[in-house]
Amino acid sequence: MASHEKNLKQVATGAGIGLFGSLVGAVLQLLSGIIVVRLVPPAEYGIYTLAIVLVATLATLSNLGFGNGAPQLIAKYLAANDHSRVRGIVLATLVIVAGVSGVLTLSLFSLSGQVAGFFGKPDLAAVLQPLSFMLWVSALSVALVSVCRGFSLTWPKVLFDEILNRVLRLCGLLFVAYAGWGLIGIVGVTVATTMITFGVFCFYAWKIIPRLIQPVHSVWGGRELVVFSFPLFGNNVIEILMVSASTLLLGYFKSADQVGFYNVAVTLARLLEMPLAALAFIYLPIATAVHKGRGIQDVEKLYQSSTKWIMLITLPVLLVILLDAEFIVGLLFGQAYRSAADALRILSLGYFMHAALGPNGMTLLAFGARRAIFLSTGLAALISVVLGMVLIPAWGATGAAIGVALALSISNIFISVNMYLRAGIHPLNSSYLKPLAFSGIAAAGLAALLAVHPLSAHWEHVLLLVSVGLVCLVSPVVTRSMDESDIAMLNAIERKLFRTAVFSARLRKWCGHGLVKD
Repeated sequence: MASHEKNLKQVATGAGIGLFGSLVGAVLQLLSGIIVVRLVPPAEYGIYTLAIVLVATLATLSNLGFGNGAPQLIAKYLAANDHSRVRGIVLATLVIVAGVSGVLTLSLFSLSGQVAGFFGKPDLAAVLQPLSFMLWVSALSVALVSVCRGFSLTWPKVLFDEILNRVLRLCGLLFVAYAGWGLIGIVGVTVATTMITFGVFCFYAWKIIPRLIQPVHSVWGGRELVVFSFPLFGNNVIEILMVSASTLLLGYFKSADQVGFYNVAVTLARLLEMPLAALAFIYLPIATAVHKGRGIQDVEKLYQSSTKWIMLITLPVLLVILLDAEFIVGLLFGQAYRSAADALRILSLGYFMHAALGPNGMTLLAFGARRAIFLSTGLAALISVVLGMVLIPAWGATGAAIGVALALSISNIFISVNMYLRAGIHPLNSSYLKPLAFSGIAAAGLAALLAVHPLSAHWEHVLLLVSVGLVCLVSPVVTRSMDESDIAMLNAIERKLFRTAVFSARLRKWCGHGLVKD
C-alpha cells in the first residue's frame, strides 16, 4: 500500500474511533440538554449555561495551551526514544495544570458573589459556587486527554469524556426529572458525574501510561513545555474570545433567557464540527510525522482527502438546518425556543465554514507555523468581541450568532490563505467543488419547493431529512469525484465485509481510474 494510503488509513481509523465517540457523545449530550431545557424555564437555563461557560473557560485557560503542546512534545520525544523527556513532559503537564486550576477554583468559589454582581444576575452565585468545584477536575481531565494524545491513544477521550461522563449525566438527569428537583438537582448531577468520571479516568491513566514509558529518571520538561505551548495558549485565549465571549456578553447585556436561546442554537450548530473534531484529535501527530518523514506532498494529499469527506459529512446537517430550523428547534427543545431558529441558521453557516476547510490549523501546526495561527485567529477574535458588543445590545442572541459566525469564517479563511501561501495547499479541487455544487443546487431546488408547499406533517420533515442526506451521499458518485485514495479505502472496507470488491471496481471504472490488479 502506498505511503499516502497508509497514512490515510491510520487517520481514518483514529478518526473513526473519534467520530464514533463524538456521535455517541453528541447524542447523549443533546438528550441531556433537552432534559435540562424541559426541566427549567428559559431564565434558569440561561443562568446554568452562563455558569457552565465560565467554569469551562477557566478550565481551558488552566491548561495554558498544553492541549496541543504536550501531545506534540510527547510524540517528538517518543520518536527519538527519549523516555526521560517523555516522562518529564507528562509530569510537567499534570503538575502545572493542577496548580493553576487549583488557584482558579478557589478564586471562583470565593468570588462567586462578585461575579454574579458583575453580570447583574444575583441568582448566578448559588449556581456558580457548586459548579466551581468542577474547574480543577475538568482542567486535569483535559490535561490527561492531551497526554493520551501524545501516545496516540484515542479511546480514553471517547470512553471517559464522550461516553461515560455523558451516560452518567443522562441517567442522573432522568432521576432529577423523576424526583422533580429542578435546577439544584441539575447542578448536583453535573458536579457529581464530572467527579466520578475523573476518578475512573485517573485509575485508567495510572494503570496504562506508565507501561508506555521506559522506567527511567524523568527530565523535568516544565520550562520547555511552557515555552513551546505559549503561542498555542494565546490561540486558546483567542478561541475562547471567539466562542465563549458571545455567551458572556449576552449574560452581561441581556436577560438570562437570551443566554438560554443562544445556547440552544449553539448546541445544535456545533454538531457540524463533530467530524472535524474527531479527525483533528488524531490528525496532528500523524501529519507532523508525515511532514518530517516525506514532506509537503504527502501532507497535501492527507489534508485534501480528509477535508473532502469532512465537508460531505457535515453538508447534509447544514442543509437540513437551513431548510427546517424552526421545526428542529421546536421538536427538540419546545415551542418556547423557536425564536432561536435564526441564530441557529447563522451559527450553522459559521461552523460549516470551520468544518468545510478541514484541519487547516492542525496542518499549519504540523509545519511548525504556530505564530501564523495566533495572528490569523487574533483578528477574528477581535471582530467577534467588537461585533458582539455592537450587535448584542440591539439583537440579542441573533447578534451574538452573527459575530461568532463571522469570526469563525474569517479565522478559517485567514488560516487557509496562510497555508496556501506557505505550502501551496488548499482543498478547492474538482473532487471537492463538484459534490458541493451538486448538493447546493439540489438544496436550492428543495427550498423553492418548500416555499410553494410548506411542510406540515412530521413524516414530511423526516422525508426532507432523508432526501437531503441521500443527495449529499450520492453527490461524489454522480459527479465522479471519487479519487484513487477514496476508492482504495472503499475497496478495503468492501473486501473486509463481503470478501469481494465488485462495487468498488465498478466505481473505479465509473470515475475514470481504470482497473487495478489485486
